Amino acid sequence: MSPEIAQKINKILSQKQAYQSFYVRQIDKKNYHDWLKNRLNQLGRITPERLKRMGADNERIDFIMKSEVQNYSDAFELAISYKDKDLDALFSENYLKRVHYELQKSFLGYEALSYRDNRAFMPGAEIVPCNPQRIPAEIARLFYEVSQLDSPILQALELHHRIVVTQPFCDANKRTARLMMNTCLMRAEFAPIIIPPESRAPYVRAIESYYLNKQSENYHAFMLDKMAQSQEEAINFLKVQPMKQSTHHSPLSVCAFKQEKEHED
Repeated sequence: MSPEIAQKINKILSQKQAYQSFYVRQIDKKNYHDWLKNRLNQLGRITPERLKRMGADNERIDFIMKSEVQNYSDAFELAISYKDKDLDALFSENYLKRVHYELQKSFLGYEALSYRDNRAFMPGAEIVPCNPQRIPAEIARLFYEVSQLDSPILQALELHHRIVVTQPFCDANKRTARLMMNTCLMRAEFAPIIIPPESRAPYVRAIESYYLNKQSENYHAFMLDKMAQSQEEAINFLKVQPMKQSTHHSPLSVCAFKQEKEHED
């Protein structure tokens, strides 16, 4: 691990205490989860303008837009339910397919539980996903290899990258990969990574760079920067929400308070 990557990880670890202090004291975590759903679901959503160019009428556009929001909400709730499970449940074909199903159920029905059976490609990227016959073996291998990593942050980033470049499904692979990654991060008590729409191009380039060069440095640097920004954004949201009053100051809360004061100063 390079000094730059180690420094970025240390920054994230230092933020974690403040994030956890604010998160555990929330009176109503639903407000935070609803905010997260909206922020996380901005990347990858189809726009009404694009649907119109594809020939969809207003009724169809309305159905698709509402379905995407509801599907993502259901998929995120599934992720929340899995963050307390063990890694064997998270790093599993069953969970991967369930996440994809929740994202695509309104459009594909139960077909969303199946891997693609044709060749795939990533528009705008020089990535060649594996043949469909190899998908089950590739998925099994990636889960095993990711489980051998000793850092939950690196596990999450590697899981995301490997799912994206494998492209196991006919659609929504990056959204599925991001939810798998964020389940891993939430399980380790980090905030989920938010990739805003304006970062889509560098996000895809970072994935492509790792795939083409077999070097993870640029990819990890980009994703860790987004992770630090996401934790900061989450902290800023949480600290203005109604919170339970603490009757004593634990070392965790004192440390978080000091970090917050330093940040404000």
